Amino acid sequence: MMPSSSSVLTLLYKYLQDDKLVEFVTLLRTSDTDTRQLAVNLKPDSTGNTLFFTACQMSKLPFVVHMLSECSPDLEMPGLCTKDDHISLHYATPLWLAAFSGNSPLAQLLICHRAEVNAISSSGSTPIMAACSGGQLGVVFLLVANGADIHRKTSLGITCLMMSTQHPEIAQLLIRCGARVNDADCLGNTALHYAAEVGCINTVKVLIEMGANPLIQNLDKCNVILTAAKARNEHIVEYLLAVRSPKTSDIITAYLVLGAMTIVLEDNYAEGVRHWQKAIALHKLTPTYVHTFKLKKSTLAECFNKNDLEIPQEGLVHITEDSNKLNLQALIICERQYGPKNQNFINLLMYRGAVCADKDQFTQALRFWKLAYTLQLEKLMNWKHIDSKHLYMFELFHASVLKTVEYIVQTLFHHWKFQDIYNVKVDHPLVPETLTRDLVQQVVCHIEKILSNHSESVSHVTFLARSCLCMLFIYLHMYPASIRSTQIGLHLRRLIRLNPRGDLSETLLHMCLDIHLLDSMDINHHMKRHWPSCEMVDILLLLGANPHARDLDGNTVLHKAVLLHSKEHGLTSELITTLLKRGVHLDQVNHKGQTALDLLSPGDGLRQVDTMFSLQCLAARTVATYKLSYIGEVPRDLYSFIELHAS
Repeated sequence: MMPSSSSVLTLLYKYLQDDKLVEFVTLLRTSDTDTRQLAVNLKPDSTGNTLFFTACQMSKLPFVVHMLSECSPDLEMPGLCTKDDHISLHYATPLWLAAFSGNSPLAQLLICHRAEVNAISSSGSTPIMAACSGGQLGVVFLLVANGADIHRKTSLGITCLMMSTQHPEIAQLLIRCGARVNDADCLGNTALHYAAEVGCINTVKVLIEMGANPLIQNLDKCNVILTAAKARNEHIVEYLLAVRSPKTSDIITAYLVLGAMTIVLEDNYAEGVRHWQKAIALHKLTPTYVHTFKLKKSTLAECFNKNDLEIPQEGLVHITEDSNKLNLQALIICERQYGPKNQNFINLLMYRGAVCADKDQFTQALRFWKLAYTLQLEKLMNWKHIDSKHLYMFELFHASVLKTVEYIVQTLFHHWKFQDIYNVKVDHPLVPETLTRDLVQQVVCHIEKILSNHSESVSHVTFLARSCLCMLFIYLHMYPASIRSTQIGLHLRRLIRLNPRGDLSETLLHMCLDIHLLDSMDINHHMKRHWPSCEMVDILLLLGANPHARDLDGNTVLHKAVLLHSKEHGLTSELITTLLKRGVHLDQVNHKGQTALDLLSPGDGLRQVDTMFSLQCLAARTVATYKLSYIGEVPRDLYSFIELHAS
């Protein structure tokens, strides 16, 4: 290819960028047919896209026309799609790209040169699906006219009609071309469910007129009316009730759910109660109707007072002055509709917790998140035999569980900070001691369950162990000894017995000396004056933490303490003295054969700490250093003691 193929390709890209068609054509025509074909189909390392795909992406039609007529480009070679200079990990053909962007002339050109109209992108969608979701009516018409399959489904069972629910004209065109209006996806949702959820009344009307059934239930047993109610689309609820005649019980349920979602997600109490009043009025006209929500115990009873959950005999509308009770009753209704372990219900609990936290209502926020965490853990433990197909979903869900723990730690921290700023009496903390203690217990249980499953990622254990230590540290500062429960000691002892290890095999003691503890939670700026905590280290040692345990580099907690001191992190001899008193061996070496004292500079003041070695330690160190044979020469119970002093 003339001087070199790479330099020519670079020039071609430059001419394309600069819109120099004449130079582009001239350079290509100086090469033979095979070379031209190679040039337009070669993927350079910098972009990963061919010259032809790049021209299509830039909508340079004259360049595309020339390459189609003289260079035989591969029309099915996928490229990396971008939108507004944002790169996604989505690969598709030039026709998919043209369909998504609504470039009808380019799409027409590619189809005329026999581009595959049903080619599937890396996300599992076809060009007509891309056009439907993007609202490109002209391209949809063009693709349908050229044989595009409007019945094809994605791996989740989603059809073109479902993707067009925000574009009524496209939905109408697809139906007239034979699209099946009552086809369902893998969750049982029809196109009408999709339209009701996004709130497009015109598409809903088109689908109803074309024979869509609003009473079909999805796997969550929600018909379209209830789906619209959950999405707070009142206009669609009213329209569907007017054009269909559902059972009275379904109408009552729809208004109850509509009111509940309006209260929970919008804090619009007047509007929410108005919907409830409609439900109550219908209930009074239907004496045979039994409101099933009252027949089951709510999981909210585990975290909230009975008085807050009770409905006065006068009914729901008589608690309008109490926003807390209104929200709880709304959540009870949502729980009965979704089910307590449904992710949508858990998301509502998380949302209400966030709203309360923003208002400095720490106790309420923690109660919502505690319940959400409980339900998430129950779901987590129900995952059995996770195969490669479901591993990604499992990891995604577990990440959301860890996020809940992060919110809990942050809220406890902000409560502690709030008490400091406003001088709240520690004898009467805003967050009850029992609630914080229960949260610590939950995290310990979570760690225990993870450690019983050896396939779990160690990063989860690291995060939870650090979170638990942070919660215990905040607990010690929030609650005076007079109101602490002995149960907290039992939880901590249980955590020590579990012996969770971090990413670098660090123990709980090592973590207590980590100045970057939970950096991601943005709490260190307040903790720096309290952390690292000599008190936490002392408590762990008193409750049985192993003072001789080593991390991945063989460093003990004493090595860690000395390293922090040498980096001028403000540690005094108090921590070193505490460690020595609790049985830490000063002459224990790491994998480099260094003792903790070896890490200090010669004139360091810490060398003045009482460092007397026992004769037993000196003997063990000598045996280990010179690799003397001791098996059978010393009592068996001294074997581990000698090994302790080895590197």
